[in-house]
Amino acid sequence: MSDLDTICGTPCDQSRFQRPRLLVLIHAEEEFDWSAGFSRDATDMTHAERLPTVQSVIEDAGFRATYLCDVPFARSQIAADFVRTCMARGTANMGAQLHAWVTPPHNETVSDRNSFQCNLSADLERAKVAALTDLLHAEFDTAPATFLAGRYGYGARTSQALADLGYQINVSIDPGRDHSPQGGPNYRDFTAKPFFDKASPALLHIPHSAGYVGWLARSVYDGTPQSRAIKEIFDAVRLTARLGALSQLRLSPEGFQLGDLQALTKALYAAGQRVFTYSFHSPTIAPGLTPYTESEGDVAAFLRSIRDYLIFFRDELGGMSALPEDIYARFSTDKAAP
Repeated sequence: MSDLDTICGTPCDQSRFQRPRLLVLIHAEEEFDWSAGFSRDATDMTHAERLPTVQSVIEDAGFRATYLCDVPFARSQIAADFVRTCMARGTANMGAQLHAWVTPPHNETVSDRNSFQCNLSADLERAKVAALTDLLHAEFDTAPATFLAGRYGYGARTSQALADLGYQINVSIDPGRDHSPQGGPNYRDFTAKPFFDKASPALLHIPHSAGYVGWLARSVYDGTPQSRAIKEIFDAVRLTARLGALSQLRLSPEGFQLGDLQALTKALYAAGQRVFTYSFHSPTIAPGLTPYTESEGDVAAFLRSIRDYLIFFRDELGGMSALPEDIYARFSTDKAAP
């Protein structure tokens, strides 16, 4: 049994959402070399000046963004001022993202393993979450309600820390992915369905939207005992993707084509999903800062992909924008109604 099994509650009833909701989650963070080791000194925020461009794409399609801010992002005057402006006009909100290696207190050795906050001692992890929370509260004059563990490094004891510090929503779960080879958590048994934490029942988990497409996908989503076996075969041999039988995707413009994201959205929708997350990293809006955009042409294509997906979700799926707090309020009301 994984320690994450202790957080798994019953999936929320999404059928009350007659129209699907989309959360646009921006992993708002500093710039660093993804191919190199982690460094406390890599805190540049040169892409902050481009934030209005991507925000206008989101707003023009009728959506709002949630900026999940880490310490260097919040300390950038340009970035913080821009997010405050968006919050004031109601087109964005702020949440927290913890990059352990750039978050005080700096009592751990910087390493790949310690980049997953769940590998830190319970006291140090909580101290880092508290420091980030206090910084965001001071910068934005409001306490963050939504939390993202950088590198998806969420552990079972993280839930208690978040509950103690007043968080309502966790968006750290990466369904179907196993990060344990790098020292991180194993999310293979999770789905994209939101649920309340079993041990901290006031905390809502909204996983990142991920799943499968292909002619075997229906068997994966139907919940039968065979579905796990199919996923295990997929993980073991990866031949199913080349055969067009099963491909694993995350709902993100980073590394995935628009057609694949549309197919994933339709597959999840057919399986009953009504709450979707669409996520990317803020440095991708500038060339050369992440592997996804090496040139200005790549950035332009990236922004077009965001625009086209949002229009698809709005027009073809009949979907609408939401913030994590909106989903929390709806599910909390449903939970309390009986």
